[in-house]
Parts: sequence; C-alpha cells; structure tokens
Amino acid sequence: MLCGRVCGQVPREIHIRLSQTCDSIMGANFRPDGQEWCGLIRPSNYVEYCLTFYAGVRYRFVCENTLEVGAVQYTFFDSEHNVLFKSDEHGNPRYWDFEFRATTICQVLMHEAPGHCGHGQKGYAMVRVGFQALK
Repeated sequence: MLCGRVCGQVPREIHIRLSQTCDSIMGANFRPDGQEWCGLIRPSNYVEYCLTFYAGVRYRFVCENTLEVGAVQYTFFDSEHNVLFKSDEHGNPRYWDFEFRATTICQVLMHEAPGHCGHGQKGYAMVRVGFQALK
C-alpha cells in the first residue's frame, strides 16, 4: 500500500514514458500493486511515503526518473526508523527485489542523489511496487 502523492502534476507525455519504463523494469515475473507515485524531484525536495509489505511475498520496488540512471536515491526505514536498505550503497539501482519475514510497514525517503543536481533540468520520478506473480 502506497501513501503519498499520486500522479497529478506530471505532464502526460512524461507520465506515459515513465510508466512504460517502469512496466519494462517490473518485468513479467512481477505484478504491479496498482498504485504509483510520481512527481517533481529536486535536490532540496525530499519525498516521504509509507508502504506496507506482507510476510513471505517477494516484492520489486521500481524507481525511474527523467534525469539519468542513478539520479534518485531512496532509503527504506522500518517503524522504529532503522535503515533496511539504502540505494546509494548499491549504486542507486532502478529497482530492488526483496522479501520480509514478517509484515512490515516501511517509510521510504526519496530525493535527488547528491552530485546529480539535475543539471538545471526539472526532473520527474515515478515509483511502483510489484509482487512476484504465482507460477
């Protein structure tokens, strides 16, 4: 479950392009949960939202943007604010596959990675979460 801003202020053509790329990254083995977040991303703009993940389900978190690969950094925290995953420690990948042993509510903090600064461009990011499809 995704709590946060939904897509509204993103130009339609950019939304379509980000959506198509997210679909491609999600792949055939993962099904999107039907929710997405997208919006403007800036160096001073931190986006924070919450996600609920159920025990024993394999998930794929996809983060795509219009700036460049690795331009968006995200960190997952548990309910006690312990760091569960930091994308910058893994090269800010476009996706992360994971599974929790217990149902977990995560806080996700996302922002433009230091040093990218959008090169003066307005950047947009989209996040989708999928779960592994049953075979």
